[in-house]
Amino acid sequence: MKKFALLFAVNVLTVTSVFASGVCDYVNPFIGTAVGSGNTYPGPQVPFGMISWSPQSADFGWSPGGYSYDNNKINGFGVIHLSGAGCSASCELPFMPCTGELGKSPVTHRGYYASTFSHTNEIAKPGYYSVKLATWNIDFENTVQARSGIAHIDFPKTNKAHLVLNPTADGVGLKDGAIFIDSTNQTISGWAKSGGFCGISGCDYVVYFVAKFDRPFQAYGAWKGDQQALASTAVSGSDIAGYVTFNCSTRQRVTMKVGISFVSIANAELNMDTEIPDWNFAAAKRAADKEWNQYLSRILISGGTPQDTTIFYTALYHSLMLPSIFEDVNGQYIGMDSQVHSVAPGHHFLATFSGWDTYRTQAQLWGLLYPDWASDFCSSFLAMSQQTQKNGGGGLPLWSMYNDETIVMAGYPADAYIANAYAFGATNFDVTALKAVMVDSGKNERWCGRNLNVTWIISRNTRSTVIMRRM
Repeated sequence: MKKFALLFAVNVLTVTSVFASGVCDYVNPFIGTAVGSGNTYPGPQVPFGMISWSPQSADFGWSPGGYSYDNNKINGFGVIHLSGAGCSASCELPFMPCTGELGKSPVTHRGYYASTFSHTNEIAKPGYYSVKLATWNIDFENTVQARSGIAHIDFPKTNKAHLVLNPTADGVGLKDGAIFIDSTNQTISGWAKSGGFCGISGCDYVVYFVAKFDRPFQAYGAWKGDQQALASTAVSGSDIAGYVTFNCSTRQRVTMKVGISFVSIANAELNMDTEIPDWNFAAAKRAADKEWNQYLSRILISGGTPQDTTIFYTALYHSLMLPSIFEDVNGQYIGMDSQVHSVAPGHHFLATFSGWDTYRTQAQLWGLLYPDWASDFCSSFLAMSQQTQKNGGGGLPLWSMYNDETIVMAGYPADAYIANAYAFGATNFDVTALKAVMVDSGKNERWCGRNLNVTWIISRNTRSTVIMRRM
């Protein structure tokens, strides 16, 4: 198997191509965004990135990625999404720019501040997105780094230019949350708790955020349910929203930065300040484009039609969305035991394992082209197992989402994923320790998670256990 992988790598990676320095131009992030297709999203993300700051349709319909190409309204720009998932999920903390009077609460009138848009005024590239929000005559563009992003919001001339944050307009419903507004430092911060992927109770997670603006607020406030509180600086619960207002009568552009974390608000701010220390949008956009070209150009192809090339590189692009970085710039991450852990320097903790068939192709692809990342993912499997041993777990995930198990996958797919990643070149992890977990889990049907209050039968995967014994 290793010999085959090496020959494949040599044959593919030595192909010359006239577009080697501009592979991103062949990616179409809109592929897979139509209802009933790939459940993807067009917003910016870097390879393996924690943040995916993407537009969300006013009515998701069957669009687990939050965006439907068939919908002509945008209801906000959420900061985390799941690419290719089969159930509604995530889509947390959508921000929505608008103008005029804030007449109704977005908590009880979810699509009230939505805007129509046209695909002719929309651009999506790896690491970059822009759109004209026709209802409000606002131009929006954003780009990202691994855990943070920056946006330009060009309002029309008005003294009532708003940015509304509605955490309740997420994928499956806000369970709890908080919003804090600091007018002195021109920031909004807080957190949102959600979960319940595919109708499974539990599997909750909390995402923290900090958003900073390059100009002072003219006004601000919050909603609790249907009640608006002018100049409110804090609100909490499952029925909350907030807003800040700018005077754009003479200067129309508002620049916004955002950082996220699954550990704390402080870490979200640290991520933002470290990755985007200034207000240089162009520099962040160039960095994202450079990173995508570096990863996508691991394979250079020739022949076929331009459409074939777009299909190929878009598929490779989508394969690098999940699993994603879960640790902050200081190495901290929240584990499967809800405790804060630190990843070893120079490595990553990767979260959200779709056990649904990714072991058939993604494990091999990552092992061949991105062995360091595949190795870190295998190390993440081991850490997940170790973190759940105390509460009767200690197995490997079936379909983990952030820092818990959703149990929406049958069988025991992690074994096959690890074995295939190893066979194709991902060997920089503790093979002996992880093999012991695989064998033990296969014998004792162990699970990996925090709060599983359901009976779940794990079928033993003898084939993958045999493969590991031969390594």
